[in-house]
Amino acid sequence: MSVWMGLRLLKWIGLALYGAGLVGALTGETPQARAKAVHRWATLGFVALWVSGWGLARLSGISTGSTWISASMLLSLLAMQLLVWATEQLSPEIAKAPGRKWAARVALVLSLVLTGLMVARPGNRPASSPYVEVAP
Repeated sequence: MSVWMGLRLLKWIGLALYGAGLVGALTGETPQARAKAVHRWATLGFVALWVSGWGLARLSGISTGSTWISASMLLSLLAMQLLVWATEQLSPEIAKAPGRKWAARVALVLSLVLTGLMVARPGNRPASSPYVEVAP
């Protein structure tokens, strides 16, 4: 298997893990189950998505400063922070705050926007690296 295919496989696995954590955060029966889904599955998927995305961009000769990559990185960090905050259990009063349920839903919407950015790739530009040959 080539490096390219291995990174693509890792990207799909990361997407499945992140999705499992997101669904767990939205549908978990107890606060502990929601937190477990986010911390075990979504975090692992998030790291796999970032590592494989960086590798694929590097192999493709795409600059990580491209508009769509920068926006995706910012939105993915925000989505992950919202998921963690939605399942955080500091005290019973905070855990019952109405904003917690909406935070996971907003993370879902941000994840869908991220997918759109990665498909449309607005502002795509080649990397200026001596190690990457970019066709004219």
